[in-house]
Amino acid sequence: MIQKTEAIVLRAIDYSDQSKIITLFSKEFGKISTIAKGYKKTASKYASLFEIGNYVEVVLYVKPTRQMQVISDGFLKHSFLTSDHSLESYAILHQVLELLRLTTEESDKHFALFNLLIEVLTELSTTQSNPIGIFFFFQIHLISLLGFKPGFLECAYTKTAITQKHLQDQSKKLVLVPELGGICLLEPTNSYAFKKTPISYEAYETITQLSSMKLSDAKNLLIPKMVSNEVYQILDTYIRFHVEHLPPLRSRDISMQLLS
Repeated sequence: MIQKTEAIVLRAIDYSDQSKIITLFSKEFGKISTIAKGYKKTASKYASLFEIGNYVEVVLYVKPTRQMQVISDGFLKHSFLTSDHSLESYAILHQVLELLRLTTEESDKHFALFNLLIEVLTELSTTQSNPIGIFFFFQIHLISLLGFKPGFLECAYTKTAITQKHLQDQSKKLVLVPELGGICLLEPTNSYAFKKTPISYEAYETITQLSSMKLSDAKNLLIPKMVSNEVYQILDTYIRFHVEHLPPLRSRDISMQLLS
């Protein structure tokens, strides 16, 4: 069956002398593995088409019983990042795409997630973007769309609201408890053997702001380096609890070396 779909290129790896295996996140099928035959020929019509992060339209020969679908044609709709953009924007784009690839299942159609990805890549492509704020926004909304949205505004254990009074009272500590689905006040959970990750009030306020604001506002949110590192660890810990066997992001390790 011949099918046409819009898609974002998540990964491209060599396969034989002339072909490549392309992992796409598509509008019609979700994440799919495809093969572009003759990709590496000098006169290939696919030259530069399947660069990571490209927004493409592809024509596929789809056979449900086959693990890889065959690309018969493809067209570039948009290339999100150019040489005008920062190294940090490139690094975050690769982290967004790798995280999406590792946390989604094959052939699980998800229009909302596809639309989120397009929105995030569009914001990353603007020269005045705040890449780290955009990445945190993506992580928080990815978690929700995958079905394990964390609770931020109330203690996940007692179900009581976390108020400004709690934040002002230095004796009221906050912790992340993935088993309970979110953030808790430390004191009520002291007698239980849950794994707890301490959370500073600055990190808590950053996460709650990002969870309620629009992406266009998230890209303008200034996050100090120390808080940024903490927020990354909090969100990464939560995702890894809910997504089994999630390996470390290679793109993050590479980007940290490049940006250091």
